[in-house]
Amino acid sequence: MTGLYFFQSSFLLKSVSSPVMRILCFMGFLALLNFSCQSPADSEKNQYEMRFLNIDSSLSDVNTYAIALIHKDSAFKKVKGFNTTHSNANEFTIFEGASLSKTLFAFLFWKMRKDYPDLQHSLSVQMCDGGYKKIDPLMLLKHSLKSADTCLINESPAAFQYSENNYILLQRLIEQISGKTLEELAQTYIFKPFGMTRSSFIWQSDFESNYVNGYYENNQLHRTIRKTTEAKSNGTLFTCLYDLKLFSKKLLQSEVLDSVLKHQVPVGQFKQLSWGNGMGIDRSTGHEVLWQWGCNWSYNHILIVDKENQLIFIALTNSMIGAKRLREICNYLFNKELELFNYINWY
Repeated sequence: MTGLYFFQSSFLLKSVSSPVMRILCFMGFLALLNFSCQSPADSEKNQYEMRFLNIDSSLSDVNTYAIALIHKDSAFKKVKGFNTTHSNANEFTIFEGASLSKTLFAFLFWKMRKDYPDLQHSLSVQMCDGGYKKIDPLMLLKHSLKSADTCLINESPAAFQYSENNYILLQRLIEQISGKTLEELAQTYIFKPFGMTRSSFIWQSDFESNYVNGYYENNQLHRTIRKTTEAKSNGTLFTCLYDLKLFSKKLLQSEVLDSVLKHQVPVGQFKQLSWGNGMGIDRSTGHEVLWQWGCNWSYNHILIVDKENQLIFIALTNSMIGAKRLREICNYLFNKELELFNYINWY
C-alpha cells in the first residue's frame, strides 16, 4: 500500500509545475504516509486522545473536578481541571479516595505475598459463630464470601456479593501476620516506592495546604472532608490525580495486573463483567478493561485501565453534577455504553 502511495505521489509531483504546489503535495503525501503506517493500537490511542480533548468545557459547573488521560509510556498525558469551589485545584489536590482504597489494598496484598509465605496459603479465620475456618484469602478480595469486620459469616464461596467488610477482615489478618499497620505497609510497599508523596490511608498534616473541602450539591456544601485517623482498607484513602497516575502506570506494568485478570468472579447477570482483586473487568469494548468506581460520601471517582491500548483514564469529583458526568464522559471516550455503568446504575 505504501509503495502505491509513493508511486502515485511521485507521478503527481512530476505533473505539478509550481514549486509551491509541489511542496504542498509532498507534505500531503507525508501526512498520508504517516496515517497509513499507523498501527491499530496507535489509531485507537489517537481516537481516545481526540475524544478526550473534545470533552465539553461545560464541566466547569461541576465544582472541583479533575480528569486525566495518560498513555503508559507517557507519549501523551492530557489533564483537565475544572472547579468553582477550589481556586487552586490541580493534579496535587487531595480528594477522598473512596473505593480506590480497595484497589490499592489488593495491590498491596499481592506485593506482600512475596515476603510473607503465610499469605500464599489458606488462612485461619474466625467464624462469627465462634469457630475457625481456613480459607483462601483471595476469596475475600473477590467479594465471594460474606463477612463482618472481625469474622466470617459463611464459610462456603458463593456468587458475587459486594462486601466492604471482606477487605477489613483481610486487613486485620495481614496486620496480625506482619505486625505492622495498614498505613505502615502501604507506605513501605506502595506509596514510598512509587513516589506517591500525597497519598495515605490516614489524614496527614501536609494535606492541609491543598485539598477539596467537602461535597457539593447545587453549589451548596453538604459535608466537609473527613480527616480520618483510623486506616481502613475499604475506604479511607486520601490521594490526588498525580499519585493515581503513578500508581496506575505501575499497575499497568506489573505482574500483579495479570493476577487481577486471572482471579475473577462473574458479576451476576452482567455477562460482560467480572470482579477480582479490587477491580472490575468490563469486556463490553471487545477486550478487557479494568475499572474501579467509587462513592465515598459523594466523593466520586472512576479509574479505567485499558491494558490492550496501554491507556489510563482517571476522574475525580466532589459534586453531584460531577458524579452524573462520569458515565457520560467514559461512554464518550470509548464511543459505546460500558456495561459497568449498568451494574453501578448510578444516576
